[in-house]
Amino acid sequence: MSEISGFDRRAVPVNQLRSRSRASRSFGLIRGLSALGFMLCSLLAWLFAGSDVQGINAGLPFVIVLFVAEGYANTANLLKAIPNGKWSWPSYLYSRLKRLWGLLLPALLLTCLWGSNALYSLTGEGEPLQPIDGITVLAHFLFLQGIHADSLGANLPLLILSCEFWFSILLACILQFLFAPNKWIKAAYLGAAILTGWFIGMSMLAYFAIWLLGSLLSVVPLLRISGRAVGALAITASIAATVLALLGGIIPPMAHFGLLEGFFLHFTIGTACFALLYFILCLYNKPRRVTPFRENQGAAGGLARLTYPLYLNPMPVLLFFSAWLGSPSRQSAPVLLLYGAALACGLVLYAWLVAGMTEAIFRQIKALLRRTLHSLGWTSAEIPNNPQKPNRRESRIHSTKLPK
Repeated sequence: MSEISGFDRRAVPVNQLRSRSRASRSFGLIRGLSALGFMLCSLLAWLFAGSDVQGINAGLPFVIVLFVAEGYANTANLLKAIPNGKWSWPSYLYSRLKRLWGLLLPALLLTCLWGSNALYSLTGEGEPLQPIDGITVLAHFLFLQGIHADSLGANLPLLILSCEFWFSILLACILQFLFAPNKWIKAAYLGAAILTGWFIGMSMLAYFAIWLLGSLLSVVPLLRISGRAVGALAITASIAATVLALLGGIIPPMAHFGLLEGFFLHFTIGTACFALLYFILCLYNKPRRVTPFRENQGAAGGLARLTYPLYLNPMPVLLFFSAWLGSPSRQSAPVLLLYGAALACGLVLYAWLVAGMTEAIFRQIKALLRRTLHSLGWTSAEIPNNPQKPNRRESRIHSTKLPK
C-alpha cells in the first residue's frame, strides 16, 4: 500500500456518483429545478415588485443548492485522481477553463447584445443599463467579477462562475496540502490556499463553507437503509426540510449574495440540501441498465441541460424589458400572471437555444485551450486529448460527473 503523507487510497473512500443510476438522474433534476426556481423568482420579483435586484436576492437560496451539488462533484473527481497520482495542474485548469469559459462566453455575448446601444435605439425607449468596456469583459474571463470588477451589464448571476472557479482552485490547494509528499510542498500549498482565500475576500470565502458541504458529501460514510418505508420517510423528510429552508430564504428575500448577514440562513439551506443529496446517494446510487440516449431524456435530463443557461442568461432579458417597458407592477394580478407565464415559457425556450449554442462553443474553447497550453510547453500527457475509453462497466460504476 502506497502512502502519501499519511493518507492512502483506502483511507479516503469516495462516494462516487454512478452515471446511470437513479441518483445521477436525481442530482441532475435537483440542479435543473434550482435553476428554474432562480429564474422564476427573478421573473416574479420583476413582475410584482418592479425590482430585478429583489429577484436576485429572492433567488439566492437556489444558488446554494447548486453550490452543494457542484462542491460534491468537484471534490469526488479530485479525490479520485489526486491520491492515485493521476492529477496535474495543467489538466485540471484545462478542464475547469474549458467548462467555465464555455458557459461564460455565450452569457457575455448575450449580455452585450441585450445591453447594447443598437438594440435600445431600435426600441426608441429606455437607455443602456451601463457602459460595456473591454476591461470589464477581460475581468470576467479572469473570473474577477464580484472580486475586483462589477458584473457585466448588471448581470449579477455571472458571479456564480467566479465563485465556481475560485472555489475549485481553493479546494485543489487544500487537497494537495493534505496529500503532499513532504512538508515543503505542504507549506507551499497551505500558503497558496491562504493567499487565494485572502484574494477572493471574506464575503465570498464564507460561501466556500457551503461548497464544502458538498465536499463532505463525497467522503461521509453512507448508511445502508434496508426498509422501503424508512427510505421513503428519509427522502420525504429531507425534501420537506429543503423546501421549507428555501421558502425561508425567499420570503422575505435576504441581502445580496456576498454580504454576510444572509450567510447563516443560506448555510441552513445548504445543510438541508446536503441531507437530501445524502439520502439520495444512500438509496439510489446503484447502477441500472439504461442506455446513454435514454439517460439524457425526460424531465431530469432536459432540466439538467438547462441549468446554467437558466441561471446566467434570463437576467439581461428582464433588464432590457424593464428599461423598455418600465415596471409592469401597475397591471392587475391576472394580467401579470398571464404575462409572466408567457414570459417564463419564452425564457425557458431562450435557455434551450442558448444551451445548444453553448455546446457548440465548448468545442471551440477546447481546441483553443489545447493550442494555448501546448504553446506554453505543457505536454499532451498533461492535457486530456481523446482519452482511451474505459471499460463500460467501470465507466458506469465510477463516473462522478453530474449530467449537463
